[in-house]
Amino acid sequence: MPIHRRWHYPIVALAGAAGGFSFAPLHLGWLAFVCFVPLILIIEARGFRSMPTRLLYTFFFCFHGAANWWVMSWQKETDPYLMAAGAGLWLGHPFFLMPAFWVYSAMRRRQGVLPSLVALCLSWTAVEWLHSLTDLSYPWLALGYTQVYNGALAQIADIGGVWFVSLFILSINAILAHYALERGSVWKHFAWAVGIIFVVSFYGVWKQSEYSTNERTQTRRFDVGLVQPSIDPWDKWQGSVDAEIALHMRLQDSLNAVRHCALNVWSETAIPYALTLPQNAGLLHRLRQWVDSSHTSLLTGYADYVLYPKGTAPFNAQPYPRDPMLMMRIFNSAGILNPGASDIPTHHKSRLTPFGEYMPFSDDVPAIQSWLKWGVGISGWSRGEGANALPLVVDGDTAALIGPVICIESIYPNYVSDYIRQGANLLAVITNDAWYDGTFGPEQHYCIARLRAIETRTPVIRCGNSGISGYINAAGESVYQAPARTCRSIAVSVPWRGAQASEQSLYVRFGDWLPKLCTLFLMALIVWMRMRRPLTPASSAQS
Repeated sequence: MPIHRRWHYPIVALAGAAGGFSFAPLHLGWLAFVCFVPLILIIEARGFRSMPTRLLYTFFFCFHGAANWWVMSWQKETDPYLMAAGAGLWLGHPFFLMPAFWVYSAMRRRQGVLPSLVALCLSWTAVEWLHSLTDLSYPWLALGYTQVYNGALAQIADIGGVWFVSLFILSINAILAHYALERGSVWKHFAWAVGIIFVVSFYGVWKQSEYSTNERTQTRRFDVGLVQPSIDPWDKWQGSVDAEIALHMRLQDSLNAVRHCALNVWSETAIPYALTLPQNAGLLHRLRQWVDSSHTSLLTGYADYVLYPKGTAPFNAQPYPRDPMLMMRIFNSAGILNPGASDIPTHHKSRLTPFGEYMPFSDDVPAIQSWLKWGVGISGWSRGEGANALPLVVDGDTAALIGPVICIESIYPNYVSDYIRQGANLLAVITNDAWYDGTFGPEQHYCIARLRAIETRTPVIRCGNSGISGYINAAGESVYQAPARTCRSIAVSVPWRGAQASEQSLYVRFGDWLPKLCTLFLMALIVWMRMRRPLTPASSAQS
């Protein structure tokens, strides 16, 4: 029985919200396998004379809102700019999610249901990936993240990244929609859906068992300490930096008293000013003495200034206020202090939060960056040069390479995999999610790190100012997760991951091969479609 047109928008809105609620922390990942079916059916019911843009916007507005409402922060201290940026994302992001269904609608004018659904699956995978490439990228809502709690279904990410999990989910939606539209054999469609789920589940259970066994039996391990100070992010930039650093040191010392760690980790911008500038030499000396006396390395987030003589500075450098003959660039950074070492190997954050830390395209037009000013000290960072693995030195020798991943960098799969290609033995995500305490945000961000562990088959340690701090094994399982919004230090025992190329996952070896292949197939399909004559109303009804 056809659904009356007045119900189309409410049904699409409800389906979009269901898709959004399939993301963490609600454990409703199964909704992702059915949420697109009502949208496809209603697009079919409304015909294809024009693009269903308003219908799609309704769906994805509710999809984004249910999953990402928290981006506006919703805390009493929230800066108005942050609220406005979150609202702008909510209003604009649906347009970046709609293109796959535009392709589907255009395809249906010339083709039947089956090739159009194939095009939908290919284009969704391609669009998710393309959405991760530009200055306006925001791949937070890649559909594959909905299956983190269904651990076995997420294991195929080590083959084709989170994009492969998304393709799997869209394929099940397409099979269900095809049955609803074609009314063919229920057993044929059931067999296809169950067969795909069985193969993916079988692979997932096998991989989970393999890496969980390795986790238990690996004897080569090292202890890592994580400091979670739970400092109010709004007070952090106005309070006493010395007192905040002293709190970190006290928490770390209390842990060192009972368990010596080879590596201690502090969160993003735990030290909110540059250690290497001359005026901060006293703090740097104190930290070096502390690291040397404790015989443990310290990986910490801090602000790093790079100074240039005025005539040699990059075009996007800013004037240095203490010397008119110098220019500077400021980076959100992670550095490691090793016992007995005089240098600070540093990684500069290279994937910045659009409109939060960085104005898109301001590297090309530096004046744009001046538009970004909000009420705390984290706006206006420069962009780094890419992933840079840092050495962990034990007893004078490099014992491991650490891949520091700063906050939103963790949502870029191929970027994180660059650390493993450099030989990293461990990934360390440092972040400050306290802006979003009490919302879905911190748990979603933690789950994204779990997909990075699966893709790279590398252990992940995660340290957040107020959480979520913890340890994730190479199967994507959260081995230990500290309670959020608590002040504490914890120690985790991490197995050694070899750096040989033979131990790399398929995704690390070949990168984003799957979405690139989907993009090529989609382009060929579109060219072929353009050569076909549109379907007549009669043939469209029969297709």
